[in-house]
Amino acid sequence: MNSNDNVTSSMVNHTYCNKNDDDNHPFTIYHQNIQGLKGKTNKLMLSLFSEMPQLICLSEHHLKYSEMELAHIPTYELGAKYCRTALKYGGVCIYIQKNIKFSSINLQKYCKERDWEIAAVKLKFPKKNVIAFCVYRATMGDFDYFLKQIHTILNSLHNPKTEFI
Repeated sequence: MNSNDNVTSSMVNHTYCNKNDDDNHPFTIYHQNIQGLKGKTNKLMLSLFSEMPQLICLSEHHLKYSEMELAHIPTYELGAKYCRTALKYGGVCIYIQKNIKFSSINLQKYCKERDWEIAAVKLKFPKKNVIAFCVYRATMGDFDYFLKQIHTILNSLHNPKTEFI
């Protein structure tokens, strides 16, 4: 992305291991409020070329479900998504490098446009599972509803052998 694009991005590096685990699993997650993914995948990949994170989390992709399936990012697969159906803009998605084992977590029933938009994947490491979330709430959304949904989802997915991001 360039300085003319009004977006927020962040890169987070994690290493997943147990105290008794000799296998460290370095893992990089990139998040960007993309404010419309259509026509930006090439710019996105150029900006990530040196890092190549394992996960790309995008909020406000602005795509419909039918468009989401066509939004291809080379060497990644679409792991999870939420698209608005009534209102414009919004939406969240997670792309995962093709060599990583994962499963999608369907949280569609918890989503409410503007208030709580979420996508999640469960990553399978040899000795630990990690659930990664991409969440969006519009500034004009219902903050109390947002907090209630965080509580509900984290409680429903809680497991001592699973870490949340």
